[in-house]
Amino acid sequence: MIWRRTGAVLLLVALALGSRVHPAAGQSRPATAGAFGGYVYNEHRWSREVDTEAVGGLVLGAWVDAPTPLGWFSVTAEGAYAQRGGDARFDPAIVPGAFGVSPIRTDVLTFSVLPRATVSLRLVDLHVATGPTLDYVLRSRLDPVLEPILEEVTTGFAWTLAAGARVAVGEGYVAEVEARIVEGLRDAYRGDVLSLQNRSLELVLRVGTVLRRD
Repeated sequence: MIWRRTGAVLLLVALALGSRVHPAAGQSRPATAGAFGGYVYNEHRWSREVDTEAVGGLVLGAWVDAPTPLGWFSVTAEGAYAQRGGDARFDPAIVPGAFGVSPIRTDVLTFSVLPRATVSLRLVDLHVATGPTLDYVLRSRLDPVLEPILEEVTTGFAWTLAAGARVAVGEGYVAEVEARIVEGLRDAYRGDVLSLQNRSLELVLRVGTVLRRD
C-alpha cells in the first residue's frame, strides 16, 4: 500500500540521516523564512470497513526555520491552508439513501511545529523532521446522505513525519523539496455509527530567504 511504502521510505531516510548527524557538526545555521506550496493526497480511515478512495488537493502557506546552538538541529514552524477529503461508497443498510460515491471535502488552517535534523553534503542539505500538526476547519462539504450521521470535529490533531532537501539559490535564498506523511490522531468527523480520521501524503516546494544574523 502506498502509505506503508512511503512511511517506510521516510523512516529509513530518517534513520540514515540520524546516523550521520553529530552534535558538534558545524555552527548554527541562520534562520530562514518564506512561502511554500504543494500537493495533498488525502484518504480517510474509517471506524468500519468502507470502500474509500483518496483525493487530491492543495496546500499553501508560510514557514520559518529557527536555528539552535546545535548546528544540525533547528525547529521549523508552518502555517498553511490545506484541502483534505475522500470519496466513499456505503452499504445502504449502514447509510440510508447512499447511492454511488459520497464525497467529503474539508478546507483547513493547519499549523505544525517540526523539530528538524540536518546533514550537510557538498551541494545540498538533507533533513528529516517530525512533530505535531493542528488542523482548524474552515469549511466542510458532506454528501447530504452523510449529514444526519456525521458531524465535523472543528479541531483536528495529527503527527507529521517529513524528509527533504535544500539547495542555495542565488545570494541569500534557498529552495527546498519535501515529502511528508500527516497522520491524523483524532477524528475529523464523528457520529454514532461511523467516524473517520485523515491521512495525507504531501509533496511540497519551499522557497525562502536567509534572515541576517546580528
